[in-house]
Amino acid sequence: MRNILLSAVLLAGTLMSGAQTAEPNRLLVVSESGSYQSFMTERVEAVEFRTVEGPVEAAINISGCTLTSVQTSITMSESCSSYLINCYPAVIARQLKSNPAGAFSYMAQTGAPQYSEDFSDGTLSGLELQPGTEYAIVTAAYDELGTECDVCLGTFTTPSEPVTGNPQVTFKQTGNTHFTITGEFTANSDVDGYSYLIGEKGELEAQFEQFAGMFGFSNIAEMVKMWGVYVAHNDSDEHTWKDLEPNKEYEIYVQAWDVKEVPAPVQIFEASTAKMGGSGAAYVNIKVGAYKLADWDGEMKPSLYVDFMPNDQAGAYRVYCAFAADYDKDPQEYKDYVCQEPEMSMANWFLYGNKSTDYQVDPGNSIVILAAAKNADGVWGEVNEVRHTTPANVSAGMPAAPGQKVAKRADRGVSDTAGKVPANAFRRVRMEK
Repeated sequence: MRNILLSAVLLAGTLMSGAQTAEPNRLLVVSESGSYQSFMTERVEAVEFRTVEGPVEAAINISGCTLTSVQTSITMSESCSSYLINCYPAVIARQLKSNPAGAFSYMAQTGAPQYSEDFSDGTLSGLELQPGTEYAIVTAAYDELGTECDVCLGTFTTPSEPVTGNPQVTFKQTGNTHFTITGEFTANSDVDGYSYLIGEKGELEAQFEQFAGMFGFSNIAEMVKMWGVYVAHNDSDEHTWKDLEPNKEYEIYVQAWDVKEVPAPVQIFEASTAKMGGSGAAYVNIKVGAYKLADWDGEMKPSLYVDFMPNDQAGAYRVYCAFAADYDKDPQEYKDYVCQEPEMSMANWFLYGNKSTDYQVDPGNSIVILAAAKNADGVWGEVNEVRHTTPANVSAGMPAAPGQKVAKRADRGVSDTAGKVPANAFRRVRMEK
């Protein structure tokens, strides 16, 4: 039986590794997180499969909490042998629930104790919790074989500290342009300091979910306090945010404190940049210009200059450049990439207004330059496609060099590294207004 099982495993390993010539001598058990345990095949007696009936979990019921303890009942399922338990900010707990493969190691690293019994009315003590914050008790269950199984969580919110008076801050947008928002903050006499932070609508919540673990934020108020602009006492403040994007709705989070530095509830205000473009068909004109030598990091290389000119309906646009031979293999892949929204807010993803740039392209190469715009309503227009073959020579006596590849440089403009990037595409640099 041992030889049959090992032969099957070795065959699977050979198939998965492709053109592997040497016979494998290691058996790897790989989890969905990518971690693995390795065994020498000569020391493996057998590869077996077992069945454990029913769920393996430790269910949670929370009956009360303070800032130092949580009253909870834990009920193990019939197939549960033991479980890890600990308390985390809810934003972290939800990440553990969505990634059970990494939850066990994280909980072990953070000192989660392990139990093998139910608690009908237990108390998880020794905690130091923030007031007015959502937390969760998390359990990670093992079966009788020591298998890492289900992760459960039970959420609760700690009691808020009473604030002195009614600390409040008002905000009024006093102006905007395509790229700026100006506003004025006014605090009442119960405020002894406040911080404010701006983000695209929904962005700050998403950033809190993403960065809470890295920065140790228990709640979004802590993020606003650390990252925001601080104003002492109840002073008024006028601020202009720059480098924003047209046609965008923004949210301004404000966190105020009372005279005892107790935080008040976070306030959220709305603001927006000015409208750019219209509701018609957005389009970007492309004009190929000079082909000449230019300085690229201290080296003179051939550069093809290109102008991009969006029409009056365009609110934002993207550009791209690829070798024609690569582009013609799958033109739609390149067009889809140009008409792509970022997964989250990203600087320089979009361009606005007329732009000029140059691409480093060797002589005698056929390329395709792409540009596409979306209008003020977010509707993408037609992709403009311009084909061009660079001359056999450039100015200053540059000899012909057909077939040479483009010199790769880090992009200082639109991000060509985010999302799925078509292979062998040119990187746009030196973008100017």
